[in-house]
Amino acid sequence: MLTRHLAVDLAPHGVRINCTPSAIETERLIELMPAPAREQLGQSFPLRRIGTVDDVADTALFLATRQSSWITGVTIDLTGGRVSA
Repeated sequence: MLTRHLAVDLAPHGVRINCTPSAIETERLIELMPAPAREQLGQSFPLRRIGTVDDVADTALFLATRQSSWITGVTIDLTGGRVSA
């Protein structure tokens, strides 16, 4: 709801707000989670891997382009195909 609220409030100023929740393999995740646990987590996604920093960067890059100029207030399901119940 925060994403949608901010999108509505900031749209008149030309600011678009979106979010991309998921498990992303960052340095911190690597520090905190042993490799077998990360592998098991990755296998729980339909694409059979944890998201990468590059996955997030590529999505952010797309959101910064004119091609995404009509997208705001949404959650980009950067989740490797996992659907929350």
